[in-house]
Amino acid sequence: MKKFLADKEYVHHLYVYAIWADEDGNLEYVTSLLPWKSQNLLLLRGQAWKFGDVLGIGREEEERETTDSIEEIGTELERHPRWDRTKYYCLVDDYVMLGLMYYCESSEPVSEESEDYQTAKEILRHYGIKRRERGESGPCRDIVD
Repeated sequence: MKKFLADKEYVHHLYVYAIWADEDGNLEYVTSLLPWKSQNLLLLRGQAWKFGDVLGIGREEEERETTDSIEEIGTELERHPRWDRTKYYCLVDDYVMLGLMYYCESSEPVSEESEDYQTAKEILRHYGIKRRERGESGPCRDIVD
């Protein structure tokens, strides 16, 4: 990961993600994954978007093998300042929120009963983001069910 991030400016880390803006100001990320029955980690790269106070992390668009260890990747992530530009983050694919919403500060899930969750839902709704749980198919529910 260190080699991958070497030419990136202003990299921040958020839990298992390294996040930066490309030369056009678009947000990108890289994270790692250990595939089942594999000896090597994969680096996954994709786009991210800032929706007000919510960071949407998109589907990976590129993957490459790395010989870095999990410990080396963790050390590299910690070298960069913590992401503090949004309060929440979630996975987003084609304007659909997947799974849970998390706090950026702690990476803990935001309770669906909390006022924070209602605030984050309103932000996403403003940007036209719908909601779908992982594994769910069919039409998306409006984010403000």
